[in-house]
Amino acid sequence: MTAADVPPSPGVYYLLDADDRVVYVGKAANLRRRLRDHARSDRWSAIAGLRFEALESEAAALAREADILAALRPAWNKAHVDSYFSYVTVSPRALVLGAEGDYGCFPHLGRGALSETGRICIDGFDALNRVVKTTRPEKRLVHDFLLGRSSRLPRTPLEIDQPHIEHGVSRDRIVAERFYEAGPRAMRALRLRHGGTGSVTPLQFVDWISREVQAVIAAEKRGLNEARSGRP
Repeated sequence: MTAADVPPSPGVYYLLDADDRVVYVGKAANLRRRLRDHARSDRWSAIAGLRFEALESEAAALAREADILAALRPAWNKAHVDSYFSYVTVSPRALVLGAEGDYGCFPHLGRGALSETGRICIDGFDALNRVVKTTRPEKRLVHDFLLGRSSRLPRTPLEIDQPHIEHGVSRDRIVAERFYEAGPRAMRALRLRHGGTGSVTPLQFVDWISREVQAVIAAEKRGLNEARSGRP
C-alpha cells in the first residue's frame, strides 16, 4: 500500500516496522495528503508497512488517535499520556479522581494528558465537578452520566437565583457535556464492543484497543495476500 491508495478522508493511520509493529500513529483531516507528506520525509525509508482507518470526521480521528496513543504508546510518537488511568468516586460533596474508584477507567484524565481528548476530559471533569457542587443532582443522574448512559446530569436545574453563578454554571454545562462524549460515553462504547462488564481496568483498555488495531493490520495483510495469490 502507498499514500496514493489511501482515501482523501479523515482518519487515523499506522506506520509499521518489518515485524508489523506500530511505530507511529497519526490522525489527519485528509489521510492521502498527510501520508504524501510523510512519504517525502527522510524517515519514510524505515517504514515497512502502512495501514489506516477512515473515520466520519476529524473529531472522530482525534479521539481514535488519543485512545491508540494511550494504549500502544508507539515508539516514534512523543505526545503520550502517562500511565495513570483515573477512576472517579462520588463523595458526599464532590467527584474525586484516583487510581481506584467506582467509575472508569478514564485514560485521558491522566496527569500528563497532552492530546486534545485529554484537554477535553480534564477541563470537562473540572466543569462537571463545579456543576455537581452547585446543583446537587440526584445520585441516579450522576451514576448514569459516569457510566456513559445519559448526559442529563449537567442540565440539572439551578435552585438559586444568582445571575453570576447561573452564567458560570451555563458555561460549565457545555464543557461538562464534552467530557461525557470523550470520557464516559466513549468508554461505555468500547466496553460494549468487547463484551465487558463493570468498570474497565487499564489492562482491559490496552488489550481491547490493541486488538482493534491488530485487526486492522491483519485484515489489510490478508487482503494483500489474497491479491497476490489471485483469489477474489
